Amino acid sequence: MSFFLIMCSHKVTEIGEPNTDIKTPIEEESKTEKNTETTDYSGPPRLVKVEAVDTLNSKTKFSIQVEGKGIENGSFFIRLDEGSPPNTLDFFKSENGYWYFNRGSNDRPTPNIYDNSHVDEDSRKGFFSHTFSMTKWPDSLYSFICGWHNRPQPGTYMSLVGHIILKNGKPYSYEKQSNVPDIKHIVVYSESGGYASFPELFVLDGEYKIGTSFGVNYSRSHLDGKNKSHRLVSNDGGKTWEETSESLIDIRWKTSSGILKIPAAQGWIFTDPAKYDELIEDQRIVMSSADGQIAYLGAAYVRTSSDNGKTWQSKTISIPDDCSGLMNHHTSSSYITTTSGAMIRAVYGRRKKYFNDSRKDEIYFIRSDDNGQNWVVYPMFESGVKNLEVSGFNETAILETSSGSLIVLMRSVPEGNLWQSESNDGGLTWSTPIKTPMQGYPASLLRLHDDRLLAIYGRRKIPMGIRATTSNDDGKKWDIEKELIIRNDGLGNPSDLGYPVMHELPNNSIVCVYYITTDNINTHIASSIFKIPY
Repeated sequence: MSFFLIMCSHKVTEIGEPNTDIKTPIEEESKTEKNTETTDYSGPPRLVKVEAVDTLNSKTKFSIQVEGKGIENGSFFIRLDEGSPPNTLDFFKSENGYWYFNRGSNDRPTPNIYDNSHVDEDSRKGFFSHTFSMTKWPDSLYSFICGWHNRPQPGTYMSLVGHIILKNGKPYSYEKQSNVPDIKHIVVYSESGGYASFPELFVLDGEYKIGTSFGVNYSRSHLDGKNKSHRLVSNDGGKTWEETSESLIDIRWKTSSGILKIPAAQGWIFTDPAKYDELIEDQRIVMSSADGQIAYLGAAYVRTSSDNGKTWQSKTISIPDDCSGLMNHHTSSSYITTTSGAMIRAVYGRRKKYFNDSRKDEIYFIRSDDNGQNWVVYPMFESGVKNLEVSGFNETAILETSSGSLIVLMRSVPEGNLWQSESNDGGLTWSTPIKTPMQGYPASLLRLHDDRLLAIYGRRKIPMGIRATTSNDDGKKWDIEKELIIRNDGLGNPSDLGYPVMHELPNNSIVCVYYITTDNINTHIASSIFKIPY
């Protein structure tokens, strides 16, 4: 599949001026006007509009517009993400647990809504409209995902989605507030038609110098061989950003001898689709990519540089024989060097006997006790995850507390609250995980100047956004009653925002970088700068 590129906007925008009132409104970023009429665009499918309008006669009109080459080979869909429709409405519950507007029969339901079918009230190509009566819906909030996907065509799945929240059949938006005074939100990078995501954070030489790197796709696929990468630097603690070609070297990666050591999972390795059967026979985790390739999860490796990142050497690290492959979480969240000198990276994977069961993810550690000369990979729990209300864990943040213990905050399977475990022997053994009161995932952890702990995470249920919580006792209790609402104006696919990473600046401000959608279509990289108000 070919991908289109629209001219990037590199302008950095600062929003949210200082406000001494603790109820700090979140101002809207400036937005590019969306084209809602037909154009001569002939690139790959892209989403132009998703909206719901109250028709003032107790009905709600949904409208979706897409454009591009091949849209006639796919179909529209309307999915209810939160809330349940009355049984009298023409929705069905699919095997994945979501309710879809049904355009099939009762015996053979389907979510696929074809352009210009009998339920389409707009005869133009690429335009779909349908009017619902929601008078019998219970008084509640309803979150919809609406858009276009390339079904029923076979092959790699592609979807273009927007997010709509309704109450009593009318569009609803949360009051855009933060309970953190003087907070500032900055658009780090936004590209029309782009899906910018998964920013990393680098602490660079210089008191307020930080960097970020991230990828930009032109579909919402997380596995895209055409991903374009970007690197930006800020010299003022995240207030302004500019593109750079220089290497981003995090000072936290350096060993005591000044050599850079970065252990990691190999992650997704793209390969010829003809190798699919061979990989499955070897019980490897395999996925299809957006461009028709396949990818499998590799082992582990360590990158080493003795010239401050000018050149790198890579060495493979053996993984347990029964491990099907490993995946990374953000380096800045998952990699630490303890006060005793142990270098530990939290990654995740599956045992081969569970290679095709995504519920069985579990944590592995990549570890060195000799300044990065030798490395070993081992599972968090020798016998796996057992006897919990969740079946597994994946993306994990790790931190050393002031008392010398290690704690991790883990994204669970199924998702929901963050789960926590503690080690008192430098990460060799871990306590039985417990569920924290923090609702969101994945997390990043930070030990503050006063030894308090700060956890930050994306909230993926309405109102969506970024939240944070502190602990005064090395993570034994989290002050959820004073949870910080960094922002609550997230839109787009409810299951897709966040991945915050953070750093404490010399003035004790926190700078946090993450990704978010606020206009239903374009996903951008943002940063927030704030001080903890208590």
